[in-house]
Amino acid sequence: MHAVTASRSSLLVLGIYSGLDASAMTRCNRQRNTLKIVLNMDRSDLPIVCSLTPEALEARRQGLLSELLDLAEDRELLPQGMRLRFPAAPATLSAVARAVEAERQCCRFLRFSITVEPDDGPIVLELTGPPGTGEFLAGLFDQ
Repeated sequence: MHAVTASRSSLLVLGIYSGLDASAMTRCNRQRNTLKIVLNMDRSDLPIVCSLTPEALEARRQGLLSELLDLAEDRELLPQGMRLRFPAAPATLSAVARAVEAERQCCRFLRFSITVEPDDGPIVLELTGPPGTGEFLAGLFDQ
């Protein structure tokens, strides 16, 4: 299950960058002035593998992933993934959405959850997946 949480004003940005469409949305929750979109997708059988070539992976680490980590205020390893916390800023949400769009193409096992807290609260990106995902991400982000 993929969950994307955003303020109503940020929903359009997320929809554009992540390719969400109305047919993919199975449930909308309105809580605390946020809109949460839940996509039902069972991807637990996908292998933990990145389809990028070694050269492309290194370029991604030096570019998009490095930029994403530079924006993060906090990074936390989870049992099945990683949580990144970002300050509220218009450019941050766009950068997170671009990274999600890029990573979902090459790391198809990853589950992404973006939460945009109300009243200029933080933006949180959770990347999770099957057992072993946390170790994979730690290695990817630490190199």
